[in-house]
Amino acid sequence: MVKVFTMLYIENENLDDTLSYNDEIGVLGYVRCIEQLHESLLMNDYHLSVVTNRIVFLRSLLSRPIDVIGLDFQLEVPKGIRYYGAHFKMEVFRYLSSCDGYSILVDNDVRCLGPAPKCLDEIVACNIPCYYDITNQLYPGVGREKIAADKTIVSGLSSLGTWAGGEFLGGTGEFFGKLYSECLQFWPEYCNRLTEVHHHGDEMLVSCAVEHLQRSGLWLLDVGTLGLVGRFWSIETNHVQKDISAYRDHWLVHLPADKAFLGRYSGNGNDFFSCYVGYLSEKARPDPPSGQTLGFSYRVRRKLRWLLGRQE
Repeated sequence: MVKVFTMLYIENENLDDTLSYNDEIGVLGYVRCIEQLHESLLMNDYHLSVVTNRIVFLRSLLSRPIDVIGLDFQLEVPKGIRYYGAHFKMEVFRYLSSCDGYSILVDNDVRCLGPAPKCLDEIVACNIPCYYDITNQLYPGVGREKIAADKTIVSGLSSLGTWAGGEFLGGTGEFFGKLYSECLQFWPEYCNRLTEVHHHGDEMLVSCAVEHLQRSGLWLLDVGTLGLVGRFWSIETNHVQKDISAYRDHWLVHLPADKAFLGRYSGNGNDFFSCYVGYLSEKARPDPPSGQTLGFSYRVRRKLRWLLGRQE
């Protein structure tokens, strides 16, 4: 049986606090994303557990019963760092290393779109460790040489410059134990060289760990090639991105720029994809020139965009 987990680190019990340096939503927005993730997984016979450092506070915010696991995060993360809370995923790796069976760890702003492909059954049956390779999304903006050089700074090892997304990791307790040990090995140098690397967050450490494990002979499967997960940006990107229709048959889709939409979606679940496509269409409409009178149709569109989560 596959167990699906997500993590929510909460700094303090202030609903207005954002959890990342570029957030547009507060703690409650993340909670609503988690509820939507839970509902979408439940519709397809999967169970979600949330790992958090503030179990009582989180339970008080949830509007529906969801399994919550309390964990005492002890990792000393440099204050003020970008994606501060994401670093505590390392603590979740440690927790998952003690779990039986096959576990999948996903981000809060992920949505389940339907039944998983049959290949997931084979992956679980064979205990194949999985990750999501998003190297092609980073190259155009960051550069091949920079990614490789930064990973070498952190790991002390030569690198191919590959990059693992943080939205999907799957494997047995043994795999997560190895992943945790690798990340922990790189942690001191990562903290010492923060000003020299292009990215702060779990992805830097996981990318180093995944490459080192691969070079040590462990086969890790890239599930992005199998339609298990895909990352889609509703904002301008440096890389060439597939149309949203390409993700229709994926099991999971990660929408990092649309947390507000995910949190406010209130459909029946079956219409999620069509609602999201409509949201993208409205989001792409240009605002009228400065000084132009706003007509009725524009006011309706603006109201719709607000309801669906667009920040004006």
